[in-house]
Amino acid sequence: MVLIMVTSVFPSEKGVVIQSKYNEIHKKYPLPLCIKQKQLGLRWIRDGMKGVAVYEVEKGKIAEALNFIYRYESEFSGIEEYSNEIETLLEIDELTGVIPS
Repeated sequence: MVLIMVTSVFPSEKGVVIQSKYNEIHKKYPLPLCIKQKQLGLRWIRDGMKGVAVYEVEKGKIAEALNFIYRYESEFSGIEEYSNEIETLLEIDELTGVIPS
C-alpha cells in the first residue's frame, strides 16, 4: 500500500483561517474511494503550527490520488505564509521487497 503524507506549516495566528478553509475544502472535495485518511495531527513548532495528514492509497490509484491531493492542497495557496510538502511513502511490508539483502 502506498501512503501519501502531506505536511503543512503556517503561523499560529492563521489557525482560524486554515481551519475555516479546511472545512470549506473538505465539503468541496470529499475524499475519493481510492483514498483513506489514516492519521491527522497538529503540533506547535517554533514558527507556528505544523500539521501532518497521512492517506492510504488503493493499489493502482496513485496518479488519481496525487491529482486529488494536489488539487485539494492548492486551495490553501492563497493563504499567506502557508506552505506544504507532499510525499509518497511505502509501508514497511512493501519496503522489505525493495531493500537489498
